[in-house]
Amino acid sequence: MPVLIHVIRSPFHPEVEAVKRVIGLEGDVVFTRKPYPYHHATVPSGHIWVEGDGGHGGKESLDSNYYGPISMNLVTGRITYALWPYRTAGPINWWEWKPKTKVIKAKR
Repeated sequence: MPVLIHVIRSPFHPEVEAVKRVIGLEGDVVFTRKPYPYHHATVPSGHIWVEGDGGHGGKESLDSNYYGPISMNLVTGRITYALWPYRTAGPINWWEWKPKTKVIKAKR
């Protein structure tokens, strides 16, 4: 699965938008990180699992490890181009990014 970068509305504060990587799609099993209460989660129908890059290796990011699976209804856009920092401005090459989170893909 391509790890695309999406703009989502915060599940707890819908007036706030955040940029996160989509790690898992519906049916995928994601091996979670703290503070998620379980070792792994199956992404339910109509949801995605997102993770952020913020803070110490993403450990301080408010993402699915904090919220749980995110409803697809909260997705508002997809990031395809970076403007800042200027030295890395250009198209997002999502295929070059290797996730650290283990995901078992569902049969599609």
